[in-house]
Amino acid sequence: MNNNENREKKPSVTFSEREVHIAIDMEKKLYTVVDMLMYMLDKTDTKFTIIIIKAEFDGLYDYLVKTKRDSDILQEIDGKINLYAIVCQDTTVDGGYMFANRMVKTLINEDKVHDVTCIALEVRTRRYSVRDIIYKGFQLYINARHKSHLGEIKYHSL
Repeated sequence: MNNNENREKKPSVTFSEREVHIAIDMEKKLYTVVDMLMYMLDKTDTKFTIIIIKAEFDGLYDYLVKTKRDSDILQEIDGKINLYAIVCQDTTVDGGYMFANRMVKTLINEDKVHDVTCIALEVRTRRYSVRDIIYKGFQLYINARHKSHLGEIKYHSL
């Protein structure tokens, strides 16, 4: 089998230019926070969950500030498109999912938002690099943008 046949048989994993810029922004904005929490995971076995949320809602940032715990770290990924990450310390995927679900339901039911994308990624092992963790969050987010229904939350554990 030659190289051309191999290329034709492999599934294509490509992203739009906009999606690549989102991945770059995620790495820039989350790297230091995730790196620090990975150090804490190694020393204290403190798991964490990264929630990535995007909504067509002008008040999203203020809503997230009011909703998160003091120990949660809110990070703007791209304010122009209302894309944010909340890194929840000492939180399993179950707790992260419940928090994300509560936020999404409130946005849909009370604020009548019709475009919400949300994922929760639990990190419970040091087996993955910081970059791999952020990239997995990016992949989940892109998959959710393309394949999720309103109110559905994609979640995963590493």
